Amino acid sequence: MKFNVVEFNSVLKNKKVFDVSLNKDCINSIIGNFKSGDLLLIDENSICLDVKLYGNSKKESILIQKDNCKRIIKLYKVCKKIIKKLRHKKIEFDGTFYVNNLKNKKNNNDFMLSAMLDTYFNFNAFKRLGKATEYASDYIDKENSLNNMCDFKDNLCVSHRELGKKGCTGCCPSFCKYTKQGVCTVRNLSCKIFMCDYLEKKGYYFTPNTIPILKLHLSFFERFNCFGLLFKPEKKVISRLWLVRILSVSLVIVFVLLILTFLI
Repeated sequence: MKFNVVEFNSVLKNKKVFDVSLNKDCINSIIGNFKSGDLLLIDENSICLDVKLYGNSKKESILIQKDNCKRIIKLYKVCKKIIKKLRHKKIEFDGTFYVNNLKNKKNNNDFMLSAMLDTYFNFNAFKRLGKATEYASDYIDKENSLNNMCDFKDNLCVSHRELGKKGCTGCCPSFCKYTKQGVCTVRNLSCKIFMCDYLEKKGYYFTPNTIPILKLHLSFFERFNCFGLLFKPEKKVISRLWLVRILSVSLVIVFVLLILTFLI
């Protein structure tokens, strides 16, 4: 099933519509009355598309994004329960959620929600780590584009233009073999997260700890390692994260065995 969050328009108003919100009572209301062909409309206050995720400083942005992360994870859990219950009752649902005023959005929570649902329902446990990092990379690109953070012109970002630099490729160093003109197509999460001092002073900042899909599918240690994998291809990034996961699980097992041995 393909999941989408799309604009609700007047053409759809003749359909029966059910509101999806952070109020868990909405789940029982939907499951008890929803029929094939009906629509699910996400409450505007629940998806918060009218909120810019960046403040006037790095610290302020982190606080805004923490709150947003919690809210979107809660909304995701509500949507997930609805989908599971509809499937259990064998009621057809095409995977489309609707929202009002999508064209004036100030963030990409719509993309994040559909990405989280897609990762959970369409990929098994062994593929979710990789898919989550892919979607997180795409999400950051979308945020950059929506807010025109780097403001590239003639392959020069706004910071380099102000400094009078020439022949630059954004913030990519010359030794990176993936350096190219234009937007980098490598989904390296470490590179995507990195923000130069110029942008951080403007409040533009990302951390894997406030990106909802990473909070769901990566452990603290895996998210921490996302910072240190610069200039590597996507496959190497995923392999490193899997290594961290295996080592973390192994350490936990060893620790439990030591405790059991001591108790015995």
